[in-house]
Amino acid sequence: MVFGGNLALGNGKHPSVYTPLHEIAQINVSKKLYEMTGQKPELEKSLETGETELFGLLKKKYEADIVLGNEVWEVKPLNGEDPKPQLELCKKIGGLTEGKQLKPISGISVFDQIKMEITFPNKGEAIYGMYIQNDNGTRTTLTTAAAAAIIARGLVKMTPAGRRFSPGY
Repeated sequence: MVFGGNLALGNGKHPSVYTPLHEIAQINVSKKLYEMTGQKPELEKSLETGETELFGLLKKKYEADIVLGNEVWEVKPLNGEDPKPQLELCKKIGGLTEGKQLKPISGISVFDQIKMEITFPNKGEAIYGMYIQNDNGTRTTLTTAAAAAIIARGLVKMTPAGRRFSPGY
C-alpha cells in the first residue's frame, strides 16, 4: 500500500521508491513506540521555524519524522545523511529532545524477498537497512539504491505494460 500510495498517486511530487522505504521505517518505529507506551506517535510533525519565506507571506516550516511527547526520532537510510543536524534543529525550534534508543526491529517485509532492519545507534536516530534472507538463512545486505532498483523493476513487472516485457507473456 505504501508503494502504491506514493508511486501511483504521486502526491504532487516526483514518484520515488525511496519515499516509501522511509515511510515503511517510520510506520514500524511508530508501531514499536505505540506497543511500548500505548501512545500514538505523530509522523511528519510540522515545526515552525519562526521565519518566513516568499516575500514574508509563508511561514517557514520543518517536519520532524517521528514525535512522541517531547521526544523526536529522525529516520535515515544506512549510509545516508547524518541525522544529527536535523535532530539539533528539532531541539532548537521545537523544544524536543532526542528519543530513546530502542532495540533493533528486524524482519520487516518490504517487497518480495526484500526485508528491512531498523537500528537505533544513538538517541533520536532510527537507521534503516535493507537485506534479503534466503531460505537457507543466508543474509545478503543491500544498499538502499540496490533495494530500490530491485523494487522498481518488480513494480514495473506488476503493471500491464511491464508484463509485456516479462518472459512468459
